[in-house]
Formats: sequence, C-alpha cells, structure tokens
Amino acid sequence: MVGRLQPILAQLPSTITSAALAKDAAGTARSSALAAIERQTDEAEASGFDLDAAVDEDLELPPTSASPVTMDDLEQLIGRPELMPPDAELQPLGNREYGLRMAGMAEFVRVTTNPAYFEQHAESVELWSPGSALFKAPDGLGESVPAAENLQDILLHDEGA
Repeated sequence: MVGRLQPILAQLPSTITSAALAKDAAGTARSSALAAIERQTDEAEASGFDLDAAVDEDLELPPTSASPVTMDDLEQLIGRPELMPPDAELQPLGNREYGLRMAGMAEFVRVTTNPAYFEQHAESVELWSPGSALFKAPDGLGESVPAAENLQDILLHDEGA
C-alpha cells in the first residue's frame, strides 16, 4: 500500500520522461524535477494519516492462555516413533531436527521442535507443532489441539509400561 504517495507515483513516469527529454545542457530540468518529487514526497509524508501508528495505538490483543502442550512435550513425542501415527516415518537429523514423511509424501521434509532454530532456517525447515500442515495428532490425542491436554498422560503411561 502506498497510500498518500500514490498521486506522486502515478505522475513519476511522465515527470521522468519530460526531464530526460528536455533539451537542457546544464541539467537543470532534471535537477528541478528531482527537487519537485522530493518536495511532494516530504509534503505527503508530513500530512495525512499514519495507519501503522493508529493500529499500534488501538490494537489490543486479547489475553491468551498458555498451550497445554509445550515444544519440549512435542520433542518427547516425536522422539518416540511408537506414539506417532502409523503412517509417519521419522529420521533423526540432529538436535531437535527430523526428517518426516507421511503417507502420500514422496520425500522426507525437515521438521524441528525448536522455535529458535525454525526462525533461523524457516526457508528449509518446518516447525512441527499443532497448526502445522505436517502435524498429525498422534494416536490417543484425536485430531484437535485441545485434546492435547492428554499428552502428558500418554507419555507418562507409555514410560511406565
């Protein structure tokens, strides 16, 4: 969105063309065209409505409760293939990083349960968490994220078995 700069941007091609075609040995037409564009831009920025400032002032996010499932819980889960869906194939690749292939996938996809690592490598790795297209609820959790409250029970029950 260019907002209040739109009129200036719309005139820019004709202003540049006029300045470039002007028979002006000293280059004053180009200089004056550039000065006019800068002046118009400064005036437009000084006046008008700043959407970012208005949104920042008025935006108040509702309080959210902490997720019943932490990334450490998910790390324990993905590290236990017997708790994963039967069609999930896992390959440990590194610290909190795995190759994951689900039914219908031709290749493994790199996933991680480490949000910091994901932020640094978002172009080549997926964050494996509820809400991700690659996250399929493990057996015993059902398909919904609220049912994930049972994750600790499942992990503790299977460790004791």
